Amino acid sequence: MSCTIITFVLLITFALAHSSAKIELNNDKQVYLRLYSKYAQLFHPTVSKLDLSEGALKDNIHLEFFFNNDEYAYINEETLTILYTNVTHRSIIFHESPNFEKVGSRFIYRHDLADPEGVEIELVNVEDRLFREVRRPERTFYLTSFDNIQYLSKKSILPYYEISFICDNSARRGSDLPLPLLSYVDESFSWKPRYVIEAYPSESREEAFMYSYADIRNNGNHAITVAGAEFVADNVKLIRETDESRAGSENATEIIIDEDFTGAYVYHAAFKAPFSLRPRSIKSVQFLNPSVTIESHRFDSNEFQPVNVTGYLLYAYNITAHDQIIPSGDVSFYSEGRFLGQARLPDIEADDNHFVTFGYDSDFPYTRTVSSSQANTSNTTIDDYHVEYTFHRTASDVGTVVHYVEVLQSLGEFELRTNNTKDACEDQLIYVEDLILHQFFRIPRSTNHCTVRFDLLVQKKQ
Repeated sequence: MSCTIITFVLLITFALAHSSAKIELNNDKQVYLRLYSKYAQLFHPTVSKLDLSEGALKDNIHLEFFFNNDEYAYINEETLTILYTNVTHRSIIFHESPNFEKVGSRFIYRHDLADPEGVEIELVNVEDRLFREVRRPERTFYLTSFDNIQYLSKKSILPYYEISFICDNSARRGSDLPLPLLSYVDESFSWKPRYVIEAYPSESREEAFMYSYADIRNNGNHAITVAGAEFVADNVKLIRETDESRAGSENATEIIIDEDFTGAYVYHAAFKAPFSLRPRSIKSVQFLNPSVTIESHRFDSNEFQPVNVTGYLLYAYNITAHDQIIPSGDVSFYSEGRFLGQARLPDIEADDNHFVTFGYDSDFPYTRTVSSSQANTSNTTIDDYHVEYTFHRTASDVGTVVHYVEVLQSLGEFELRTNNTKDACEDQLIYVEDLILHQFFRIPRSTNHCTVRFDLLVQKKQ
């Protein structure tokens, strides 16, 4: 029968007390993913039940798996293994000829070779070469070989790899070990964190909110059905459960992944119902619900130059994580449903914050004018730069904090003098730290504009 991780055939051979037989496995196609940024580790149950209670199973079991050539190209060969049993031997054989001997394969059978039409038949049992007629499925028969039958397929089956395991199963006797799992790394699957922030205007009573998504990518050519997933971040320690129920659907096979995994950089997720991850597609699922504080700002930063400037302030938000770590990822900003822009978040530790900027806001224009004068003494020359900023707000976002920065390293030794006037900005704060001038203020509600004035006295020795 056909049992797929991607679309591979899965068979197991049991060495019984008095005989040996190939037993078909459950057709559960659901897999569990441990997703990394560039690949995934896949886990798939090899059997739905192992009856060890009466010693029916001998110590050694033989498992065989078949991947077509296209599927195998994405698999890290060294990682192919069986968990929760002792693998004593593994062999990998490449078959150049396509594998037609798959349950469900259809053929044209001609009892009389002169018959131009023949009968369409379907393979029911590979080991015994048992077939049935497609039009009359109650009629079954055996063939001694696959000779003299014509294979029917819209897409030819590729050459394939046969993976065989010999496992010492003695440790399972009388134990409560989980069911054996086929495990391997597949580079066709990966994930990326993604965030959406709804940033309401400052006068709104609504608080900004962050939505977090895990984008699961299938870059391969084959679909899988995902029952559960773990999302592993590369650089930060993640140990939170997702909001999704871990119980899964009633008919889902319980999958327990290897307990030796020491990475604490992981979010767990199980889904109310398994979902299909189609080829060349992305599936987005919510994977954490962080507690964050998001403060709206407008921002700009420039090197000091004695020239006049007209421009717009950048969107800016100060994001503080409270109860958990937020892994790095792209973030999109919206305000009342309107897309504002996109930025890249780094890893944000719990109780830490990050100031993010993006795209210019046309609702916050400003002008900057600079005039200068010079005074000479016997030993020094003093250049006095009079700087004046006028900031405007054309929208109703009245509570937004403006943060403007000028880098003054090119000036050398200087003195800052501030000038407050009646058209000054609200809550104005100006200071210099590490040769960088910072301005913080709000634009008054009454005028929708304000002015910041200061002088920079630069001394130059003659």
